[in-house]
Amino acid sequence: MPSILPNYEYDIFISYRQNDNKRDGWVSNFVQALKDELDATLKNPVSIYFDENPHDGLLETHQVGATLDKKLKCLIFIPIISQTYCDQSSFAWSQELLPFNAAAKTDDLGMNIALANGNVSSRILPIRIHELDDSDEQILADELGGSVRSVDFIYKEPGVNRPLKPGDKREDNLNKTNYHNQINKVANALKEIGQAMLKMQESEEIGKKLEKNPVEISKSEAQKLKPWIVAAGIILLVLVGYFIFNNINPTPKRYDYDIAVIYFENLTDDDRYDDGLVNLIHINLAEDTSLNLVPRQKMYDALKEINDQAKNPDQTVATELATNLNVQFMVIGRIIQQGVEVLAQVELVEVTSGKVVATEKIRARKEEIFTLADNITSQLMAGQIPERNYNVTALTTSNYEAYQHFYQGLEYIWDIRLGDAADEFSKAIEIDSTFAMAYVYKAVSENMFGSVDIFVDPERSRADMALAQAYQQNLSQRDKLFVKLITQRVNIDPGYYETLAELNRLDPYDRLTAEFNAWDALERPDSLAIKRHEEAIIRNPKVVELYNMLGYVSAHYGQKEKAIQAIDKYRSGEVDVWNAYHSSWEVNMLVGNYQQALKHGLYIEKNYPNSTTRYVWRGLTYLFLHEPDSTLLLYNNIREPRSVSHAAIGGQAYLEKGQWTQAINEVDKHVSRAEDQAQTRRELFLRLTKPVIYMTKEDRQGALREIDIIYSKSQSLSYNPFNVIATYYRFLVHFEDGNIDKAEETAKELEELIMNEAYDSRFKQFVELCELDLALAKGKLVGLEEKIKNSSIYFRRSSPRLFDIELRYLIASEQYQRALKHLSEIYRHTYSARYPMGGDNNLFTVNLLLSNYYLGMIHEKLGNKTEAQRAYEAFLYLLRDAEADISKMRDARSRLAALQ
Repeated sequence: MPSILPNYEYDIFISYRQNDNKRDGWVSNFVQALKDELDATLKNPVSIYFDENPHDGLLETHQVGATLDKKLKCLIFIPIISQTYCDQSSFAWSQELLPFNAAAKTDDLGMNIALANGNVSSRILPIRIHELDDSDEQILADELGGSVRSVDFIYKEPGVNRPLKPGDKREDNLNKTNYHNQINKVANALKEIGQAMLKMQESEEIGKKLEKNPVEISKSEAQKLKPWIVAAGIILLVLVGYFIFNNINPTPKRYDYDIAVIYFENLTDDDRYDDGLVNLIHINLAEDTSLNLVPRQKMYDALKEINDQAKNPDQTVATELATNLNVQFMVIGRIIQQGVEVLAQVELVEVTSGKVVATEKIRARKEEIFTLADNITSQLMAGQIPERNYNVTALTTSNYEAYQHFYQGLEYIWDIRLGDAADEFSKAIEIDSTFAMAYVYKAVSENMFGSVDIFVDPERSRADMALAQAYQQNLSQRDKLFVKLITQRVNIDPGYYETLAELNRLDPYDRLTAEFNAWDALERPDSLAIKRHEEAIIRNPKVVELYNMLGYVSAHYGQKEKAIQAIDKYRSGEVDVWNAYHSSWEVNMLVGNYQQALKHGLYIEKNYPNSTTRYVWRGLTYLFLHEPDSTLLLYNNIREPRSVSHAAIGGQAYLEKGQWTQAINEVDKHVSRAEDQAQTRRELFLRLTKPVIYMTKEDRQGALREIDIIYSKSQSLSYNPFNVIATYYRFLVHFEDGNIDKAEETAKELEELIMNEAYDSRFKQFVELCELDLALAKGKLVGLEEKIKNSSIYFRRSSPRLFDIELRYLIASEQYQRALKHLSEIYRHTYSARYPMGGDNNLFTVNLLLSNYYLGMIHEKLGNKTEAQRAYEAFLYLLRDAEADISKMRDARSRLAALQ
């Protein structure tokens, strides 16, 4: 019988050592009992491979062939773990377990399966029939990538270690397990995993259909949502207007764009010559503000949609591209190399009719690509638009190699590869130190979230923008305004908002300014924020990343349905890029759709293997769900964490479980690796977890010791945000210890540090947090709510401590219904778990840990005894494996006992 999924031979493969079945047929009996239980559990039969016959040709003395390879192509692998199974020279280990483990990690399903309840299960389901030696336990854990999660069939008495049998009495067994119950557990686990696999298969099939038809909408609406654009927040070269031909009447209602510079057939020995020339002509044409020109990034994305590589189109592809983009005229041609010269044969073509409106043949030396671009633009467009003198070198550079790096950087930005983009812009600057726009885009690439992320040093970007300003004299009015905008942004200058308004007035249809408007709405409270974004979409219906920003803004203002609709439109209308799925994860988290967020996290893991944070998003979701074990299962399968976030989620999971020592040990492991590699900033990122763990376990001295280490280690940094955070953490230690005098002292030290060291306005939030905490501790409730609302803390929802302060204020002021609502919407504070958005994932983990404790207290105050009891029980259950009590655990037990 075939597997329930195509391309798999069996549903279940059972692996065992023959000697575990010789004496009493335990494995054979187990398999038969499991089959019987599955028949009673599942509606449809499943296929099981079990080599019962020792002469089946698969003995340990035989070679592995295609027969076993085929049989190992299964959904779930069940090893019978005995005292002899973990023998690395054995057939079962080396020819069954190891090959399956390796193959499952790379096949379509992957090793770990997300279950319907939010947990994660491995496709290896161990059945353990003996207590193992420590060495065997370690060998197995190393191979499976973490602690062994097995269903145990072990009969235990003093001096006895054997497999559990059907007739064994539970009361005689120290493990207190029953054979039939354990069989039932295995069957239920298999059912749960199987259902999840079928769901994954169904989702993939739906996904494939969606790729062909992303959304079921009208033809006209589908045209508006063509997935040509790359992710929100990416800085683009876009200049739009109206193309007015002198001898052709414009038809703005019929066409979305007037002209597109599409392609040149490249017959030179430089495989990027065509891209470079096309972009230079585009830059020239963009100088005419009356020209409604298809943006280069849109062209890049649209071309990838058609031929996958965004390279080397032909005229058929060009016509298809222009038709899809609804363009009236297109520029196409070919470049022929003739010795040291090139001949450009260029045409201006009316797309719908194919009529050639103008044609030119222009020669130049190959290295004179800038002159060639100027001549093509002026001669091809002569008589079509008002004449002007074109000088593309004034707008870019006079060095072709520098320009090549610049253009490659733009493509990396379009593909959201910001690190690679910054490298290319740096190379362009090394060749031409006067390349103004290279400085601008280098600053953008390196400092995309600098206005919110205190770990980003704005100094380098400030220096870049100072140089951009020095060399901007030949730039267009709009580019000069753009330089001013980015300069103000990296300097955190409030004049930025006025410049943004000026850009809006200059070009209300510009997608770049629309994106900055979206950031503005998140940064500053604005009751009209959603309306302004909807209006921007009306003006720019084809700019799908505006739906991305609308999704975030709607989530920020609590408009769940609108947020989901917007983010779904963004994803369905977007080229398949990482950000479309990360934004979908985050917006779903921000509105509390955890299961949907999990699906997007899984998609990222499967489809973006090079993402340095590919596992983080699912791991964080499990922490939200109070499922730290699932986070640890995921974390333990990450052999080499490639980001600080990856390395940190293990410590956060143990923190949420109350396993303080294990959390510290896990963090120390990554800290040591960072120390060995002299990665000081990475080391300090990771060290920030440790004082929070010590604070949570109420070990004040341990926390202060770790804070002192952060102080000492960070002094060598030229830019040192860790110094400020360490001081703030020291405030929290004293505050949580009830030493208010010492806390006030530290708050003053923090304020002086920020002022004396000239830290920018982003750091003011830490002083404000101290002030709010101290006012609350002293019972100064009058006016405190207004201070909380008016705090300048970035995004207001990005500080986990602000969430905690507001909650404690509402409880202290006996506003219990509001406190209940505030706590029930903790998902709206997802930003609190992300450093790049101004948050602190360690303190936010503490918020998650304590949420049910506070929930119980609120329900108790409201007289909801049953709900209070459930909340306290959930809090204590989460900490069931805690290594020691903390005061809130003792308080929860006391309150629970009183309620009972």
